[in-house]
Amino acid sequence: MWKHRGFFMVDLLLTLSACILISSTILPMVIQLMKESTVEKERYAATVLLYEKLHELLIENQLPVNQTIVKNDKQYEFIPSLDLKEVCIQFENRNQNKQKVCEFLE
Repeated sequence: MWKHRGFFMVDLLLTLSACILISSTILPMVIQLMKESTVEKERYAATVLLYEKLHELLIENQLPVNQTIVKNDKQYEFIPSLDLKEVCIQFENRNQNKQKVCEFLE
């Protein structure tokens, strides 16, 4: 009879190394996607705030002016262009980068 001592250990080491290899390549990608997801959520929240502010100005029939809006402990700068054709909202995301979302007035 053949003795198969050590076969289980080799199989276990190959499986373990494959799992470590896969997780070491996938885990950084998942972390990066989670960071990008939070940045996109912040950008979406800024876009919603911009549309709410534009809707409010449209209802009140007012011209947009520079102002600072604080919402959920985050500071947003509402900035209309000089010709009043474009309105932007600027904020600082979690990565400490300035983000700007702009929309044209119609």
